[in-house]
Amino acid sequence: MWALLPEALLTCVILACLVVIWAHQQSPVRLPFRAPCVPLLPAASVLLNVELMAHLNAYTWARFAIWMTFGYYDMNVFKLINYCL
Repeated sequence: MWALLPEALLTCVILACLVVIWAHQQSPVRLPFRAPCVPLLPAASVLLNVELMAHLNAYTWARFAIWMTFGYYDMNVFKLINYCL
């Protein structure tokens, strides 16, 4: 029973992403370039990326968290130095 909870939660998140992508209004103006196969291509991209992320091991997620923490800290120090003077 409890083993199905993460799968159900992930399914709900994926479906919510797909609904948001599907509900997004496209511009009626004809432009020289338009993204192909909208909203199917973005939805397939979300599904593929979630599938790939699900196969990452814990060490990869830990390294990702460390780099994100470092990047967030670095960004805030940069903003503090350059915009608060």
